[in-house]
Amino acid sequence: MRLLALLLVSAFCPLLNSADLVLIEKGTPRAEIIISETPARSVRLAAQELQESLAKISGARLPIRTAPTGAGVIKLFIGESPHTAALGLNSEGLEHGAYRLVSGPDWIAFLGDNTDFVPKEPWAPNNEAIRSGKLQTAWNAITGENWGVPNATMYKHRLRLPGDLGKPDGATTEKNE
Repeated sequence: MRLLALLLVSAFCPLLNSADLVLIEKGTPRAEIIISETPARSVRLAAQELQESLAKISGARLPIRTAPTGAGVIKLFIGESPHTAALGLNSEGLEHGAYRLVSGPDWIAFLGDNTDFVPKEPWAPNNEAIRSGKLQTAWNAITGENWGVPNATMYKHRLRLPGDLGKPDGATTEKNE
């Protein structure tokens, strides 16, 4: 019986000390999204998705930054950065799509495998490779026939991605990015 009581107390003690992390209060952001200065594409996309989802839910848009602005603001760390390293957090040991969520008194960290996916060649790194026919020519050389890549008109309405998705507020997108 003592063992059961000890287990119950030890299981619920952390809950007694936990404070609420309020991200948005009455339509006003009380948090910011923090990413590395050189984030992987997946981190930028995750930051943008989180920002967009919270804005749809609450109407408030959390800023995306590369460094925390100070005390009094909840920090949402996405991906590894010097800030997560300072907290002793990393994504070591995460495999097969696993992720790690860790929280502290005024922060939440979202960590996972952020390796940039690189498809096998040939592939179009940008719209110019599709428009110019470079990709189609490469596929024709492999297959010996004129097939394998959808025609360029299928992409006529495609936007440049990822562009500025998930970038810090005010950041610029390079022309060939």
